[in-house]
Amino acid sequence: MSANGLETFDRSIHATNAWLKQISREIGAAEEIGAADRKLAWRVLGVVLRVLRDRLPVDDAAHLAAQLPLLIRGAFYEQYRPAVQPNSMRSRAEFVARVADGLEGGGRPINPERAIKAVFSTVQRHVAEAETAKVRHALPEDIRMLWPTDAGVHHKRQSKHGEGSMKVADVMTRKVQLASPNDSLMEVAKRMTKEDVGFLPVGENDRLVGTITDRDIVARAVAQGKDGQARVRDAMTQDVKYCFEDESIEDVVQNMSDNQLRRLPVVNRDKRLVGIVSLADAAMKYDPAAAGDAMSGVVEPGGSHAPA
Repeated sequence: MSANGLETFDRSIHATNAWLKQISREIGAAEEIGAADRKLAWRVLGVVLRVLRDRLPVDDAAHLAAQLPLLIRGAFYEQYRPAVQPNSMRSRAEFVARVADGLEGGGRPINPERAIKAVFSTVQRHVAEAETAKVRHALPEDIRMLWPTDAGVHHKRQSKHGEGSMKVADVMTRKVQLASPNDSLMEVAKRMTKEDVGFLPVGENDRLVGTITDRDIVARAVAQGKDGQARVRDAMTQDVKYCFEDESIEDVVQNMSDNQLRRLPVVNRDKRLVGIVSLADAAMKYDPAAAGDAMSGVVEPGGSHAPA
């Protein structure tokens, strides 16, 4: 059951707390994060993200924003003036000075460079590697030096196909059952039973347009008095979360934990559906410990609790 009545908000709150916990620890908070630590981490996160946003071209800022949890995205866009962006600052000193100005007068003092590195490290951990690479490359070289020194190779593991980070394509399930928005819920329920699954992506005109789970059928159809002839479009989730086949599986597993998801549709760079990745896939083919840690995040209160 959603604590706020909307699972989108619950997932965003959970993901935001994960970001704040990491930032708190990197700026020197205690092991147990208290309310004051979260408040400070939220201020640090907002200030650094907005200075970064103002230095990025508008398109790059928008692409980064699309990768952020809903609450953090709101802070990112606070008082944004795209007509006057990007800001012309080119040096590390200018960037640090802008952050220092933003942090001034907010209670506990904090070193601005430490704040920047804490936020950049958190972005590097929680946002897809392909997107953070675009952000880094859009920055002047002097400012880029503030990113983690292991950016682009963060916690890489060996792939079964050789050196480097294992990709989603290495572990995903390629055989995908697809539902149509016009299918009846009875048809889809029978297909789920036959295939022993609780989740199907929904496609239309060769595009991914939603997902449908057995829980969606119960909560949005049966509980609303609809019968088995109701359409998939009446019960499906339209806020589609997905990942790319060439993303690092470690990054995707972490994002699944942050957003409390047990599985994700996988698309290629043309946004065509090519597979499904689940935490079970990650456990069997990648890293059981990492998948277990991610699953512990999924089952925390407030999660979607979608069946595995």
